[in-house]
Amino acid sequence: MRSVRPSVRGWTWCASASPTTPPASWRPCRWWSRSSAAAACGTLLVVDECFLDFLPDHALHTAKGLLGEGNLVILEAFTKLYGMAGVRLGYALSADTSLLEQMQACGQPWGVSSLAQAAGLAALEETAYVEKVRALIAEQRPRLTAGLRALGLRVLDGRANYLLFQAPETLGEALRQRGAVLRSCANYPGLSAGWYRTAVRTAPENEQLFKTSCGGAGMSKAKCIMVQGTMSGAGKSLLCAALCRIFAQDGYRVAPFKSQNMALNSFVTRDGLEMGRAQVVQAQAAGVEPDVRMNPILLKPSSDVGSQVIVNGEVRGQMPAAAYFKMKRALIPEILSAYNSLAGTVDIIVIEGAGSPAEINLKADDIVNMGLARLVDAPVLLAGDIDRGGVFAQLYGTVALLEPEERARIRGCSSINSAAMWRSCAPALLCWKRKPTCRCWGSCPT
Repeated sequence: MRSVRPSVRGWTWCASASPTTPPASWRPCRWWSRSSAAAACGTLLVVDECFLDFLPDHALHTAKGLLGEGNLVILEAFTKLYGMAGVRLGYALSADTSLLEQMQACGQPWGVSSLAQAAGLAALEETAYVEKVRALIAEQRPRLTAGLRALGLRVLDGRANYLLFQAPETLGEALRQRGAVLRSCANYPGLSAGWYRTAVRTAPENEQLFKTSCGGAGMSKAKCIMVQGTMSGAGKSLLCAALCRIFAQDGYRVAPFKSQNMALNSFVTRDGLEMGRAQVVQAQAAGVEPDVRMNPILLKPSSDVGSQVIVNGEVRGQMPAAAYFKMKRALIPEILSAYNSLAGTVDIIVIEGAGSPAEINLKADDIVNMGLARLVDAPVLLAGDIDRGGVFAQLYGTVALLEPEERARIRGCSSINSAAMWRSCAPALLCWKRKPTCRCWGSCPT
């Protein structure tokens, strides 16, 4: 489109799309200047607006106001907005009646089937459906984008009903074998194998894509359980160590895992690599040699606002907190590589979270709590600390601040306490069981 100017001659027609496809993004376009430039060099401007109706402010970006120029053709379709795959129903708009007559003459005598006609008439009556679709896409597109990026994939921003992303070339075939089919964009000009397109669907459907993609990318089928807490010091490390010992005593091969740990002191493995001491204790409980894969990221605070960043046991350098927050998403492939490698050697992985999953100011780029749980499809046990008081408020408040899909991962709540303290909780449990989101409760007596 930028090449269309009066000095350019000999072009019969020029096509453009709004929003652009791929990646269904939209940039302000001065259609009047493009139309005038095309007219000046004798070029027919063809604008594809089939995906434009997905934009809430679509009326502001259409080129329909320039149809009187005569050298403009706008393409529209019912099949995109109304999701009528296989029903061929679209139309062209132009002020050039001679051109429209020529197009009609080149087409089939009966260009639209009776089924398509009936579907089109029914669609025109569904104004509420259109608003519902726009609202769904506006809500789910950011979540789908974040979920795919959390898997370590490159996702291009978009505004229509699908996203374009880059993944390992083998992902498409791996997903096909698992019953899911992705639209390959390998034949798109400028793209190559490994580029895919996926529709923005409902939350459960998008979540299923995340789960299937994890498996399709080669994630081990080792089972896992994750312990998250209502705060730091809630007993996550101790509970994970206990689970490692129990599973090991039951005859399972088990290993601990924590994607990111923050501790001033570290443990040095036989290979001379650094890892968090909590995972060392958990490994000992599991009866296995401490392995840096159990803690791929270790942050050693060096000041109030910065830490030494250690990745896979080796120092990456000193980073201010703000700089680390900006880059930590780039470490997801290394986290998954460590987890996947470890999971290939054991039956069960016991995963420890950090802090609290309800720290909503940190959730956007989370790689250690619910963000990691989504990556590896882990069920979650939420731990509170009764000794600090308000344990029921801790647990219920944490759950209440989670997103519905995160809340669904929680299989139970627990607290580490003495037997006497447990007996004092009995009256509260009757009220607790009536709460809709947290009915399962366990006590871990010390």
